[in-house]
Amino acid sequence: WNLYDFMNTQLVHNKTYAHRLPPTLIEQARSFANFHEDGVFSDKHITGIGNIAGRTLLHTIITSLERIAFNGDPLQFLLVQTTYQPFISFFHQTGITDEHPEYKGIPNYSSAIVIELRRGSPPDLRDFLRIKFKNGTSDHFRDVHVFGHHSDIPLTEFIYRAENAAITSNKQWREVCNSSNGFSPLSLPRSNVQAAFTGAFAFVSLLALFMLTKLVKRSRARAREARLSLSGDEVSEVTVINYGATSRERAEWYGGDPTSAIAWCDRPYVAAAEYPEHPRWFI
Repeated sequence: WNLYDFMNTQLVHNKTYAHRLPPTLIEQARSFANFHEDGVFSDKHITGIGNIAGRTLLHTIITSLERIAFNGDPLQFLLVQTTYQPFISFFHQTGITDEHPEYKGIPNYSSAIVIELRRGSPPDLRDFLRIKFKNGTSDHFRDVHVFGHHSDIPLTEFIYRAENAAITSNKQWREVCNSSNGFSPLSLPRSNVQAAFTGAFAFVSLLALFMLTKLVKRSRARAREARLSLSGDEVSEVTVINYGATSRERAEWYGGDPTSAIAWCDRPYVAAAEYPEHPRWFI
């Protein structure tokens, strides 16, 4: 389908591509796409997994017909826009392809199915369904008959034949898909699921152990550095390099140390010291 869709799009919108496309190649691609898609989205049984697209649409169709048939319900018209997959499934589920094999495969763009609810003529006043199909914009609506009928089918019979195949909820859709194939992780055997969880738990445990080891090593390195440091003030040695500078006096005033024997009222003292211009400190 992807190849045919690309070729068909280029054929419609790309003039250069259209001139260079070999003759009959687009017809061959369409034939292969029809064969593939018809095989994927159909099934021999109405409840088969291949009809999953049509089974999902059937619930909407049946519910809407029941509401329209009820005189007190305001619903009189329902429009459903969908892709081509439900068309393929619906034709196989209702047996339309048995009478019209040309409808197997992908319908043309803008195709439409019309389901008309009609009241029967006296004395049979039951509700009947008339189904019509239009294959693309260039075709016109044609009557198609379902479930082996060659005329309109009673509404009650249509519901009776189709309701068991309808999928009514997301939960049922998941259960149908999981029980039929293994594309979902939820459909894996229990042993495989347990093995996957065990592997994930082991990976997380190893990662946590690695991080804990790094933290312990970092904590020990910090403790080792703390033990190498001596308590008290650092002792520095000053090497005075005198480049001809004269000694200067550096005045130091007492700032009121409570541990000193000098009282606050005593005069400040002045200490003379060599104060080089460019001292060097070695720690």
